[in-house]
Amino acid sequence: MSEEYDTLGWYKDTIKRMSWDEIQELMQERIANGSWDNFVKSLGKPPHVIKHDYFIEQMNRDREPVCLSKANNAEEV
Repeated sequence: MSEEYDTLGWYKDTIKRMSWDEIQELMQERIANGSWDNFVKSLGKPPHVIKHDYFIEQMNRDREPVCLSKANNAEEV
């Protein structure tokens, strides 16, 4: 097994499912209680970046591929 188990994977998955407002609240809470730096260090990146990266991955995955043969024949239709 070459992949390393991500012990915080469940938490990252939770962040991905959070709304942007919930992420902002989480960030404000962690900053206010002084745990922000350790939180980000343990996650590997800030929660808003985790959400953003997931959002971009979803957009790229859900994007419909362009069919070049149809695009080339568009004038014929």
